Amino acid sequence: PLAGYGARMGMPSRGVLDPVYVRALVITDGKTKLAMVSADLLIILKDLKEEIMSKISDLDIDYLLLGATHTHSGPGGYSDIFIVETAVLGGYHPKFRKFLVNKIAEAIKKANSSLKPAKFGSIIGTAPGYNINRRHPKTGKTDPALGVIRITDLSGKTIAYIINYTAHPTCLSERNMKISGDYVGILERTIEERDPGSVALFFNGALGDQGPNCKLGEKGINCMKRIGLGLADEVWKLIPKIKLTGNVNLTVLDKMAKMPPAQVRKGCWGILRPAMKKLAKKLVRDEGEFMAIEINDTLIYASSAELAVKVGLHLKAQHPDKKVL
Repeated sequence: PLAGYGARMGMPSRGVLDPVYVRALVITDGKTKLAMVSADLLIILKDLKEEIMSKISDLDIDYLLLGATHTHSGPGGYSDIFIVETAVLGGYHPKFRKFLVNKIAEAIKKANSSLKPAKFGSIIGTAPGYNINRRHPKTGKTDPALGVIRITDLSGKTIAYIINYTAHPTCLSERNMKISGDYVGILERTIEERDPGSVALFFNGALGDQGPNCKLGEKGINCMKRIGLGLADEVWKLIPKIKLTGNVNLTVLDKMAKMPPAQVRKGCWGILRPAMKKLAKKLVRDEGEFMAIEINDTLIYASSAELAVKVGLHLKAQHPDKKVL
């Protein structure tokens, strides 16, 4: 099944529109070792992360940031929680779950095996016009910030890019039945093709109310290509402006926080609404994981919740002296 839209009713995919990947980066300053993973998936579940951690326990990794790009056309079937199956991921497939866990662990191990001295640099630019407030299209706030981190070896050859933008990968609607990374997949692959040998990890921003700005009447696949290629061009313009340094300080804070009680809004979930008061409790954890990664003057916030853009903008405003992703 494809993940992302309950309206698909868990139907199986009918092929591959474009390839999806898991991308991993391992960094260390000699004291702290951090693995960052960007997966072309809809969501990350707590038990999925725990299973992956058990697979890489021999790597001495202190922290794992496991992120989903949030494509709504990625593979599903990797949770056996009934309401998650029904609402977003489709029917549980134990073989695919095992395959997915092994692929993510394999990517982390591969990255860990190729550690080398590196340089770091980052920049925050803007790319307005590619996202829209999907709750309040005419009056709602958007976040046009485009964050780019570049990591190279000592000769200047790129090892990895970290790219941060804020928009749901929903150019393709529930009518699409082929696996795709949506606009994010095009962005990632385009950067990798332009800089051979590099890996481009995408992490989405506070996208709760942020959607792709598709034109009226524009076909989903055309919107996906326009936004993916457009953002790739914007990233490419920023890369030459990034100043690299070999002097790197890494600090990571990982914290579990109490989550508020589940609230189901009127109008949500359609025919499931009468049952959602009870079922929604299984969708909400008592605790959520939050992470902050500081690398020199760059700060990366990671959240287990789908934050609204006002929250993201507020967090960025707390650190005027930092480049915040």
